Amino acid sequence: MRRGLGWVSLIVLAGVLALTAVATWATRSAVSSQEDRLLSERANEVKLVLSTALDSLSGQLNTIGGLLQRTHNSQAAFDRATESSVSSSQGTVTIAVLRKAPGGYRVVMANGDGLHRGQLISDERAAACDRAMTADTVVSTPVIGTGSQRLIGFAVGPPATPPGVVVYQQSALGPLGPPRAADTAPFSEVQIVLYDGELAAPGHAVVSTARSLPLTGRISSKHLSVGNKSWLLQVRAVHPLVGGTTTAAPWFVLAAGLVLCVLLTVTSEIESRRRANAVALYRAEHRMAEELQRGLLPELPSVDRLEVAARYLAGTAGLQVGGDWYDVFPVGLDRIGIVIGDVGGHDISASATMSRVQAALRAYAFREDDPAAVLDSLDMLIESFQTERLVTVFYGLLDAPDASGTRELWYSNAGHPPPLVRRRDGGVEELDAAMSMLLGVAPGAVGSRPSARTELADGSTLILFTDGLIEVPGESMTKAVERVKSLVVEHGAGTPDTLCDEITRTFSDGQLRDDVALLVIQIGVSPK
Repeated sequence: MRRGLGWVSLIVLAGVLALTAVATWATRSAVSSQEDRLLSERANEVKLVLSTALDSLSGQLNTIGGLLQRTHNSQAAFDRATESSVSSSQGTVTIAVLRKAPGGYRVVMANGDGLHRGQLISDERAAACDRAMTADTVVSTPVIGTGSQRLIGFAVGPPATPPGVVVYQQSALGPLGPPRAADTAPFSEVQIVLYDGELAAPGHAVVSTARSLPLTGRISSKHLSVGNKSWLLQVRAVHPLVGGTTTAAPWFVLAAGLVLCVLLTVTSEIESRRRANAVALYRAEHRMAEELQRGLLPELPSVDRLEVAARYLAGTAGLQVGGDWYDVFPVGLDRIGIVIGDVGGHDISASATMSRVQAALRAYAFREDDPAAVLDSLDMLIESFQTERLVTVFYGLLDAPDASGTRELWYSNAGHPPPLVRRRDGGVEELDAAMSMLLGVAPGAVGSRPSARTELADGSTLILFTDGLIEVPGESMTKAVERVKSLVVEHGAGTPDTLCDEITRTFSDGQLRDDVALLVIQIGVSPK
C-alpha cells in the first residue's frame, strides 16, 4: 500500500492551498477595508450629530443676541428665549448675558444654576469672551476644571449681540467615561472621544464614552469646525462593525477553501443590497426635499398694471428648507396682498411652521381689513403652536389704482426689515413706519399693533427682503441696507427681474449666513 499522496493529489493540494492562501489574503484585506469604511461612516454620522448640535447652539445664541437687540436687552424676552433650553437640561446648562467690566466680564442676566447676576468672570471664560467681541462666529472656551466639575462655554458677541455684550452658554460636562446605559445608548457600537482642539490630549477631552484615554487600535478621526477652531473627533469600534461572521471569514476560507465562493456571494449580496437601499433612500429623501422646496415657493400672480419678480437664495450648504417666504395674492376683487416673512430655523419643522403661518395669513387677510389686525390674529395663532420659533412678517394691502395710476399701500410690520420704495423721481426711502414686536415673543393687547399708509405713484417700485440679505459677515446691517439702496437707485428704473438679478448677484458673491427671500413689485407696468 502506498503511503502518502500521489503527485496529482499533491498538485491539487498545492493548488488549492495556494488559492486558499490568496483567497484568505484577499478576504482579510476586504474585511479590513470594510471595517475601515463602516467605521468611517459611523464617525461621519457622529460628526453630523455633533455638528448639528453645535450649529443649533450657535444659532440659539445668535437668536438670543438678535432678540436682545430688538427688545433693547429685555429681561423678560431673555428669560422666555432661554427657559426651554435651561429647563430641559436638568441643571447642566446656564445661559447668561455678560458685559465687559474691569477685570473681566460681569453677568447682567442669567438663567440656570451655573452663573448668577452680578458675578464677575475673569478666568479662561473671560478670554473667550474677549475673542467673541471681535469674532463673527461662536467662540468656545477650553475644557475648564476636572472630574465632575468639568465645564465648557460658548460665547457670541457683536454684531449678533448688542454692542459691548456677549451671550454666553455654559454646560456642565461631568466626569469622562461611558454613560450608565452605554449598551443601549445611541452609537453604543463605538467609543467616541471629542477634543476641544486638534490634538488627542486627554486633558482636553470634551466628551468620551471610552473607559480610558487616549484611544488605541483602529481609529477614525474627523475634524469639526467650532467657530474659528477645529475640534478633533476620534471613533473606535467596541466590536467589529462588519459582524463576527465576516470577521472570521479569513479563517473559514483557510479551513475550507470551497466555502469561499459562498461567503463571497453572501457578502457581496449583503453589501449590494445595503448600497442599493442607501442609494434609494437618499434619492427618495433628495426628491422629497426638492419637491417640498418647490412647493414652498408660490407662483407669482399676473396682475394688471403690476410687474412682480422674486428670488430665493439658500444660505446653508446642502438641500435644506428654511422658513423664509414671500407671497402675493388677490384680496377681494381689486386689492392685492403683499407678504414677506421669516420663521427662524433651517429644517423641516421651520418649513412646516412657515406653511401654517402662510396659509393662516391668507385666511386672516380675507377676514380682517386692517393689516395690523391680520398680524394680531396671526400672533395669537402662533402662540397656540407652543413653539420657540420667532416669526417676522411684513403684510401690506395694495389698493386698486386711481385715475392717475397711483395705488395706496396699507401695511403693518412685525419685526421685519423695512421694505424700500423707489419713487418715480428716483429717490429711495424705507417704509419704517408701523413697526411692532415680532410674532411669537409675547402677544400684546389686541389692537395695539400700528399700521400705516403710503401712496405708490405710477412708476414706483417696492422692494421687500428678509434679513438674510443684510446679515453680511463683517458688515453692519445699516451699511448693508445702504448698499441695497444704492443698487435700487442704480438699477431700479429697469424691470423687477433685472433689479432682482443685480441684488442677488451682488450679495451672493460672499457666503450667505441665512436664506434670502427677495420680492420686487413695480407699479404701473402690465405683466408680461
